[in-house]
Amino acid sequence: MIKIMLIPPETLPIPAVGGGAIETLITNLIEINETEKKCELVVISKDDAEARKTTYQHTKIFYYNDNIHYGKETVLVNLTYLFQRVCKKILQNRYTIKLFGSLQLLYPKRYIFAKMIAKKCKVDVIINEGNWDEKYWTTFKKLVGKKNLYNHIHCHRSEDTFVREIIPNSISISRFVQNAWAKSKDIPGQNLVLYNGIDVKRFSNQPNPFDRQKNRERFGANDQTILVLFCGRLIREKGVSELLDAFDMLYADYAETIKLLLVGNVDFSTNTTTTYSQNIIDRASKMKNVISLGYIPNDNISEIYSCADIMVIPSIWQEGAGLVAIEGMASGLPLITTVSGGLTEYVNDNVAIQLPINELLAENLKKHIILLATDETKRKEMGEAGRKRATIFSKEKYYYDFINIFMDK
Repeated sequence: MIKIMLIPPETLPIPAVGGGAIETLITNLIEINETEKKCELVVISKDDAEARKTTYQHTKIFYYNDNIHYGKETVLVNLTYLFQRVCKKILQNRYTIKLFGSLQLLYPKRYIFAKMIAKKCKVDVIINEGNWDEKYWTTFKKLVGKKNLYNHIHCHRSEDTFVREIIPNSISISRFVQNAWAKSKDIPGQNLVLYNGIDVKRFSNQPNPFDRQKNRERFGANDQTILVLFCGRLIREKGVSELLDAFDMLYADYAETIKLLLVGNVDFSTNTTTTYSQNIIDRASKMKNVISLGYIPNDNISEIYSCADIMVIPSIWQEGAGLVAIEGMASGLPLITTVSGGLTEYVNDNVAIQLPINELLAENLKKHIILLATDETKRKEMGEAGRKRATIFSKEKYYYDFINIFMDK
């Protein structure tokens, strides 16, 4: 049975107890593999006490912590790192260029640890799940060979031929991402598309009308209130400021009937703040038609979706794709999105009103929020179409599409 190693970013743990799109995708793979058993998974994860509570039969998760320990590998990791530093200090600018033709990399402890685990577990394939420090991936070449190194591209990235030479295979979350990353056709390797998937059943299981209204009452919503949901990171690229501009314009005529549920922070469960995010939070707190909820854990987010009537994804950059559009469709919500990168491959005109990214975005958001808020029939039609479309982005399909990439290895 093939052994696949996944190395996600170092900020959030696996399983996805702290949120994160990449972490959620990996957790879905792990959970389905427990029953389907098509491969053995090896995962490197940031240490987290809550994450450690969950164990799996067909996945080995190795936790690291730069400040405390790496488990049994602590001493060896630290000795290797120290040896590297000494050699680099002595040799750099003296002999390394003569001997190796270039200055030698000082590998972070995390990659020393990952290499030891890969060797220990005798993995067949290693996948970079969203790290941007691919220069260190040369350390894995001798373990599995370049042909078994994959770069899972989770956002829009311009092609980097240097990186593509190190990790020749790519898995992109949309054709848009694939086309941007794998422009040069003369670099050998596979360049594939793997569409994201979610737990569709969790989002499609709607509460009965009585329970739904009871949940909505927490936000001051009655039968006539339309709740518009934004769920995402509070960063400039997500168009949050433009969305608040739209709700400023809405206030005069729809102060009590159209309200915004603002869900998210800068970086999922972390306490990071920026000047932009703090300005958004401060501004939202002063708006009577905006309810700012901050970060909502994964386990509770579907309940928030079930309270909403419309979902807005007003990105002003080129999205690779994202999970929230699928979650919104699965929840039966009509979408208002922008014409943004790979997002257009996940939605269509039956499920989403797609707006251009320009200086009129806030005005257009206002206009189309009112349009859907005042047309219940349209909302229902789009919501039903969204439920059907969401089924092609299920976590089960995602798992099998993922596994099929490696079946001939």
